[in-house]
Amino acid sequence: MPLIVFDLDGTLIDSSPGIQSALDEAIQLIAPDLPGCNFRSLIGPPIAKILERAYPLLDESLRCRIAVEYRRIYDGGKCCIATLYDGVRETLIDLASNGYTLAIFTNKPRLATDAVLTKLGLNHLFAKVMTIDSQPGPFPSKVAMLTELLCQTTFKPTDTLVVGDSPDDGHAADHCRAPFIAVTYGFGTAWSDPSTPKSATINHFQQLPATLATL
Repeated sequence: MPLIVFDLDGTLIDSSPGIQSALDEAIQLIAPDLPGCNFRSLIGPPIAKILERAYPLLDESLRCRIAVEYRRIYDGGKCCIATLYDGVRETLIDLASNGYTLAIFTNKPRLATDAVLTKLGLNHLFAKVMTIDSQPGPFPSKVAMLTELLCQTTFKPTDTLVVGDSPDDGHAADHCRAPFIAVTYGFGTAWSDPSTPKSATINHFQQLPATLATL
């Protein structure tokens, strides 16, 4: 059975309430005069990139200070303000029981990733969890992260499938020559972006097993 590599935020979990709350608090502490922002559609890249997209004219040093404060607040507990999308738990259990090997690659740091997976009771289902800081220097891209993940397994790209919501997920899969399934319910636009290579799209996570059977 193949390896299935999942993105985390926007694919398995809705982490937007915790991210929004931590960012709002960090901005209030560091730059209270900044206008508010709904960060939901920006979630996916590392926090520095999210802030750059939200406030492109803001001084970089100030964005860095907000990012540091955000990380303290988010990792301090708000990373666990997250919920599973409908059908995720049952579908993951079903896939694992049917012989699929499951893995995660995420721009979340290890501390927050482990905390939310433990809180949601999912950590035991994944053979490999690759986070942005799983190497001494942060991974520069999802391409680099997925490449390293595959290097640490015995699976070939032809025996691997990637599921995610962002174009970065799709391009990582394409670079590694693995099929990509885009979800439509998350934060990202992979499902609608014509430049993102994909083999299929799903509107609900429960559709994944039937979609796998068609690939």
